[in-house]
Order: sequence, then structure tokens, then C-alpha cells
Amino acid sequence: MPYCGKDKVFAVNNDFDLPTKDLCLIEIKSKKVKSIAKGSFSGLSSKVVIKVPKSRKKKYTKMLRKSGLEKKVKIRTL
Repeated sequence: MPYCGKDKVFAVNNDFDLPTKDLCLIEIKSKKVKSIAKGSFSGLSSKVVIKVPKSRKKKYTKMLRKSGLEKKVKIRTL
């Protein structure tokens, strides 16, 4: 069963732990994320969909890719 739980996250650092095997959706609703630590999103399945605010898609996409997110992972707007 895919993990589609809703967890409130305010900071993404190296201690950020995701259930990588069954994760299917990540929503970033905040428009105030300033940085994402390297390696925080590495190891995710390529089936994961990440949803971000439309006004911040370009900025967040760049930050997520630098943090180790695979290019196969889809980033969509909320």
C-alpha cells in the first residue's frame, strides 16, 4: 500500500527521513522554503509526484534537483 499520509514539514535538512519505498505524493504548500539540504530527497522512487505552488515551481524545482531528486520524478503545481 502506498504511503500517502500528510505530514507537516517546516524545514528540510539532512535529518529529514522519508518512507522512500512506498511514498507516492509529496505536497509542498509553503511559499517560504529557502533551502533544501543535499541528499534529503535522494533515494526516492521515480513514481513519486511532488506538488509545489505554481508561483514557486521554477525555484523549487531547481532546489529539489540540487538536493538529489532524480530527473524522472514529476514535479507538478498544486
